[in-house]
Amino acid sequence: MTKFDIAERIARVLKIDAKLIAQRTPADVKPRPRNCHLDSGRLEALGIGQHTPFDTAIAGIVAHYPDLPDVQ
Repeated sequence: MTKFDIAERIARVLKIDAKLIAQRTPADVKPRPRNCHLDSGRLEALGIGQHTPFDTAIAGIVAHYPDLPDVQ
């Protein structure tokens, strides 16, 4: 999931028309790894791994803040 994907999903949960535009080229010249996902394999092997889908987690967090202003 890219930062753009994250922004889109957060906007969707907050019911915001964010009018996002994907950035196709890096904004800086620092080299970045192509895949920088975190590996939870060791935790899962120990039986203590946990995975919560991103959309579910964001919706759960937002549910704790019912007084968010209507930004539309």
